[in-house]
Amino acid sequence: MAPPAAKTVTIRFEAEPAGAHLFAKKDGKDLGEIPVELQVPKGTTSSDYVFRLAGYKDVSLAAKPNADSTLHVSLEKTAAAPPAADKRRPAPHRPGKKKTPIDEDGLATPSF
Repeated sequence: MAPPAAKTVTIRFEAEPAGAHLFAKKDGKDLGEIPVELQVPKGTTSSDYVFRLAGYKDVSLAAKPNADSTLHVSLEKTAAAPPAADKRRPAPHRPGKKKTPIDEDGLATPSF
């Protein structure tokens, strides 16, 4: 007599925006692009997962395989990096020689 087949449940993972990937937290394995459906044995301990998308904060969650379910998350954008400061320095002020007017008789030249 064959043992009864293990009962499984389906857990569906969804996220906004599109393009996010689901990762197993324990080993970092990429489980695929959302939406992802996993078949897991019913009643096993919960597993931790991470939703990840470039430019967005990672979202972690634990899924308990008690029954078929759908888990949906909305990813939050990361703060935009401040614009890079202009690293060019302004040209230093280089005063040239003052041009003094020609004063042949010395009347325009100050006495002090």
